[in-house]
Amino acid sequence: MARALLLIAALGCGSGAEHHVDGGSGDAAPDAATRGYRLAATGVTLDPTMGDSIGDANLADDVDVIAVHQDFYGVPWSAFLANTAPPAAWATQMQTIAQHTAGHDVFLSLAPLDGGRQTLAPDVNPDGTQQPGWKPACYDLATAGDGAAIQTAYAAYVTYMIELFHPKWVNVAIEVNLFHVACPSAWDGMVALERAAYAAAKAAAPATPAFPSIQINVLDGAAYNAEYAALANLQRDRFAISAYPYAIAAYATPADIPADWLTRAAAQGGEQLFFAETGWLGSDIVALAPDGLCETVLADPPEEQADYFDLLVATAKANGVEVITWFSDRDVLPPQTMTDCPCTFSQTWCNVVAYFRSLGGSDPTLQFEEEVAIKTFGTLGIRYYDGTPRQPVYSHWQTARAPALAP
Repeated sequence: MARALLLIAALGCGSGAEHHVDGGSGDAAPDAATRGYRLAATGVTLDPTMGDSIGDANLADDVDVIAVHQDFYGVPWSAFLANTAPPAAWATQMQTIAQHTAGHDVFLSLAPLDGGRQTLAPDVNPDGTQQPGWKPACYDLATAGDGAAIQTAYAAYVTYMIELFHPKWVNVAIEVNLFHVACPSAWDGMVALERAAYAAAKAAAPATPAFPSIQINVLDGAAYNAEYAALANLQRDRFAISAYPYAIAAYATPADIPADWLTRAAAQGGEQLFFAETGWLGSDIVALAPDGLCETVLADPPEEQADYFDLLVATAKANGVEVITWFSDRDVLPPQTMTDCPCTFSQTWCNVVAYFRSLGGSDPTLQFEEEVAIKTFGTLGIRYYDGTPRQPVYSHWQTARAPALAP
């Protein structure tokens, strides 16, 4: 996810590549009346007070698997470096989220990096608050004096989270390949961290498929070969992808996506494809441009959202995909925030838009980019922010979920 989503609350309920083939779920091949794929989503929404919000969204009604996406609460690096218990406030927050997932299959995703994927995830202070930027961007764990200790601390965090959530699948490093794009000289150290995290995951839960997720928007065009080669030493049981094709100018509609775009990298190494994180916006993005005029940045009618979901389902059927993780069950933002420009519809929500714009400082171009960044994930839900089903994608979702799961 983008850096702007760091302040979003994660709701708990509701090749030359080195990889390891794992039986995972042990599912039999589905027959015509059953399905082999499972539908997953997170309960991520934005709290307009910019505080934490834990709730159930509609996951109990909508999904087969609850996706717990831990990209928002930081990592208690200091505690795990010192081999002490994590801060009590943070631990209580994690326990509350875990309680919401009881009785459900869980796909757990963990992030060693912050939302910009250039810097280690925020540390957690003793009072539970976060400390971003505790290490500089592109920190080279291979050469830093504390690099090995940081890798060990993250492995301990992975063990802690697996023992708490008991996931059926675990992503040990969300979108880790974006670190290579930004920080190629420090990549070997991050690969070592991922490998240590993978080993910890397999030690904690040997039968649970473990893997990093690969952001495939950057595995595109002329950069494909170099970025694919960089994945060679990551350890994984699945080729798990994060994909947001609507953010690529050439793929303005689902029909524009090349036939092998979702599958190419997994197929190249003969790996099992897994949809770790994806979605398509259900509305346009309009933002205040540097010239003071309102600009339509993306035009995404709801029909395209349903078309993209149908593409995912067809791809899953054709490639034996176990899980389709649609990023959010409900929209991250209310619909008015996406197109009301300049924002006037609600002082509370206009303050939220203003906050994200303020991250760009006094530069109108950066303010515009920050507004677009948060809106880029605003209406990914199969339901609106208030929980009302969004059509037509919600009907397509229910149709795809209707067949019984294969045994």
